[in-house]
Amino acid sequence: MREMVARAREMQERRFVETNVVDCNARITEGMFATHCAMEPSAEALFVRAQKSLLVSARARGHIVRVARTIADLDGSKRILERHIAEAVGYRGRDSRQ
Repeated sequence: MREMVARAREMQERRFVETNVVDCNARITEGMFATHCAMEPSAEALFVRAQKSLLVSARARGHIVRVARTIADLDGSKRILERHIAEAVGYRGRDSRQ
């Protein structure tokens, strides 16, 4: 697990090397989502369905995308896949029940 996290952090450092503002996924601005958080079409469709069914706020949408980007990094994926969105939404559901 430690190695997976180290590789994910390296991916993030390479991704944001040209920005002077961002150094990790947690700090991605919404304006950077299109560039750094590309989703497969099926992932985007799931994300839209989840937003509607869970009545997700704009702030929560950003959290879900950032978490999905991190999950994709841990998975070694350049794009966010449906399973990454599903996992991120699942974590969000746990947070809202607490």
